[in-house]
Amino acid sequence: MQVYLEVSAEKGQEPLIITLPGSRALVGKGSECDFELPFEGPDGPRFLFSEEQDRIFGASLGQFESRLKGRKLEEGLKTLILPGDELIIDRLAVKVKGFSNLAEGEENLGKLLVKEELGGSSPISTWPYLLLMNGPLEGTLFPLTGKKRQITIGRSSSCDLQLNDVDVSRKHSKISWKDNVFVVEDQKSKNGTLVNNARTGGRTPLSDRDDIVLGSTRITIVIPDLKISEPTKIADFEPTRLEERLQQPAGPGKKSATSANLTDWLLIGAGILLATAALFLIAWLLL
Repeated sequence: MQVYLEVSAEKGQEPLIITLPGSRALVGKGSECDFELPFEGPDGPRFLFSEEQDRIFGASLGQFESRLKGRKLEEGLKTLILPGDELIIDRLAVKVKGFSNLAEGEENLGKLLVKEELGGSSPISTWPYLLLMNGPLEGTLFPLTGKKRQITIGRSSSCDLQLNDVDVSRKHSKISWKDNVFVVEDQKSKNGTLVNNARTGGRTPLSDRDDIVLGSTRITIVIPDLKISEPTKIADFEPTRLEERLQQPAGPGKKSATSANLTDWLLIGAGILLATAALFLIAWLLL
C-alpha cells in the first residue's frame, strides 16, 4: 500500500510519496522513520500510518502535536484516515491525496471505496457510517442510512447496534438525524456518553471523524463531505410502480412494457379460444 501526501507548506513542491513497508510507516526525524520531516528538530517519530483491513489509520506519537481537519489528535489513539484529509504533523501541513494498492496495481487517487457489503457489494464510501474502533466488533461498519433515521446503541438485543460491553448500559445512547445534522443523545446510561473525550449533555451535534465513547467501546462517525438532505441507501428505494414501468420508453430493438403486455394477453386469449373451439368440435363429433 502507498499513501500519497501533498505538502502544502511550499508552493510548487512535488507531492511526497510515503510507501508503507508492509502495513505501517513512521513519519518523524531519525533513521528509524520511513519519511523524515524536512526541517530541524529532535529525533523521534511524530506520526504512524498503518493499514488494517483495507483501511488506513493514523496515530500521533510522542510529545509532538498532530491535528486532523483542525482537531488535535490524542497521543497513541488510532484515527481513520481518508483521502482529502488535511493533517498537521508536528509543523508539517500535508493533504492526503489518496492510496494505491501495490498488490493489485490499482490507484485510487482522491478516493477510497469502502468495500463493505451491505446486502450486496455496493461501495458505500459516500454514505455516513459508524466504524467500531475496538472491542469484539472492531472494524465493523454500521451505515447511518435508510428510512429509519434514528438508531439506538446499547447492550440490549433490542438496540439497532448491540455492543457486548459490560460497561455499556442496556439502552445507552441514540444517534439521530435532526435539522440536517447527526446528533448523539445519552439515554441516562450509567457511564455516560463521551464525544471527543467530553461528556455529553442533551443532544450533541456530531462532525466527521468525531470519537464517540460508550463504556469501553470507541466508535468513529464518518460523514462524507456531501450535502445530505435525507439519509438513504440503495436498498430503500421502492421498486418502480407498474404504471411508471408502462410509461417507460422502449430502447432500440426492444418492446415497451405496454406492447409486451398487450402481446402476452392476445396470445393467452387466442389460446383460450382455440381450446374452447376444440372442445365444441369434440362434443359435436360425439353426438
